[in-house]
Amino acid sequence: MIIDMAAFLGPYERRNLAADHARLVNTLRPWGITRIYAGRIDHLRHDNLHATDSPVKPQTSGGIELNTVPVIDPTLATWREHLESYWTFHKASLPVIRLHPNYHGYRLSEHKAMPGLVQWAHDHGSVLQVVVNIDDIRRQHALGQVPDVAATDILNTARKYPHQAFLLSGALMTLLRPLKAETVPNLWVDTARVETGLALPILIDNGWGDRLVYASHSPILIAHSSIARVLVDLSDADALKILNGNARRLLRLNP
Repeated sequence: MIIDMAAFLGPYERRNLAADHARLVNTLRPWGITRIYAGRIDHLRHDNLHATDSPVKPQTSGGIELNTVPVIDPTLATWREHLESYWTFHKASLPVIRLHPNYHGYRLSEHKAMPGLVQWAHDHGSVLQVVVNIDDIRRQHALGQVPDVAATDILNTARKYPHQAFLLSGALMTLLRPLKAETVPNLWVDTARVETGLALPILIDNGWGDRLVYASHSPILIAHSSIARVLVDLSDADALKILNGNARRLLRLNP
């Protein structure tokens, strides 16, 4: 019963890792994942990603539910219209809104659309998921690099809007290590790119035990190694919270 808070759909620009709904589900099926939240990455560099990001009904196959989340660019005037289309399509349910500030060239804490977007998310009970990066900048082509979202920008934004839940997704341990959970009570983090040895126990010690959620980062990364790290490095109680319980609280899912 594992909830995966960050997976990706669509062809990846740098490697042959195209993932449609069926392929993503089949990739994650062997590892006990039962619910997936995935966003498209094939249109991140489009001039208007909202025009090609249509809502899709949650799909269930072999006991796995795949939820496609909207990817929003608040620098486009259509962001609110796009969210409303998702909200209507999903019959007043939109648990996650995904943001890629590094691809779309804005600072979370400064862009003029952010107050309205945060208020929309808060009013509709949605988590704002900020993806730090899809891939390590050191592995990107020199002429097409996309830097990580700055940690200070994420922290300043979370502190600016303490009433809104933010999920810091795909952060490396170098960003997460200095963070103390008590200083940003509305910020959650995921395991997607936390690969340093014994990193998860360090995050637990830093107070993230109740706000750390599992994310496979599939198909960019390999799911089974990240699950194994949770199971091997942590107690059964902490592993259960990270793999299921914490995400259920974040998304306010029924037991």
